Amino acid sequence: MSMLPYYFLFLIPAGGALIPGQYTDGVKRAFWCSAGALFIMLIGFRHQVGGDWGSYLSHYACTVDASFVFALVTNDPAYGALNWAMAHLGWGVYGVNVVCALIFVAGLWRFLRLQPLPWLGLIAATPYLVIVVSMGYTRQAVAIGFGLWALAVLQQARFRRFFFYVALGALFHKSAVILFPFGFVMGDRRTRIRDGIFWGGLALGIGVILLQEKFDSMWTQYVEQQMESTGALVRVAMNALAGVVVLLWGRALRIPDSVRPVYKAMALICIVSLPLTLVISTAVDRVALYMIPLQILVAARFPLAFRHNEVQYMAYVSIVFSYAAVLWVWLNHASHAPAWLPYQNILFV
Repeated sequence: MSMLPYYFLFLIPAGGALIPGQYTDGVKRAFWCSAGALFIMLIGFRHQVGGDWGSYLSHYACTVDASFVFALVTNDPAYGALNWAMAHLGWGVYGVNVVCALIFVAGLWRFLRLQPLPWLGLIAATPYLVIVVSMGYTRQAVAIGFGLWALAVLQQARFRRFFFYVALGALFHKSAVILFPFGFVMGDRRTRIRDGIFWGGLALGIGVILLQEKFDSMWTQYVEQQMESTGALVRVAMNALAGVVVLLWGRALRIPDSVRPVYKAMALICIVSLPLTLVISTAVDRVALYMIPLQILVAARFPLAFRHNEVQYMAYVSIVFSYAAVLWVWLNHASHAPAWLPYQNILFV
């Protein structure tokens, strides 16, 4: 019973993908919005779920009687400000988590809406990005949510908005600055350099000034001590496999020409990251979180790379069962899975 909510969460996109074509766009849109609301509820109102649950309670507790400036300088600025606001509104850590879930799901939904098979993309996102990351690494999940929104607007050649959303993500978790270079791959050279320097300097400057001690701590923790991240090799390998598909069948996947260079660059990073995992697994694993959109992109387009309906169907089914297997293996065999079990929700406790 403790695992059933997670399997239910996985079955939501599977059910959406099976909606018959004769239903109206209104019905499909209603199901899509309802699914988003349910994801927000299950992520935001979770109770004692995730390996860092205790740490996030401590973050919140530190802001209850603290000043706004203290909240800013003792955490990632935007996350500290959010905790301070929720503490003074009396909404508790659940208020923080709901707002973070809203941002994350909004970014994911925005990215998925640009894909030809959005439900299939959501199936790929659910086992790890949704269940593990958004329920376990709240700050980084928000940063990834903004990153997904940034990639979505980049497809529409909105370069300033791309840098703006990445900057917002960096204020929740400074590691989001990893995405800034992708904005320089496209568009007018003068525009992208000017915007990138402005927004990148803003986010990175605030992060360096307010969080220098944490930068030092992260370097020592992730690189010098070479901490091992359990399962990192498997997760990075999944990104690398998606990268190989993009490099070999980029045009067949019908990736828009405007953003194909971006995803090719991401693909190369994913492939290069695979051997590095053997050296600095935790650092590479954290970077790999921002490359997960490549998996979503491939899953949401892979069946379209084939001409025959029968082959498309086989590709579709293989993706569903592959990610179902990922979810089952993680829940039953991952060393950190007990921190997610049993699933509890404050609305039902």
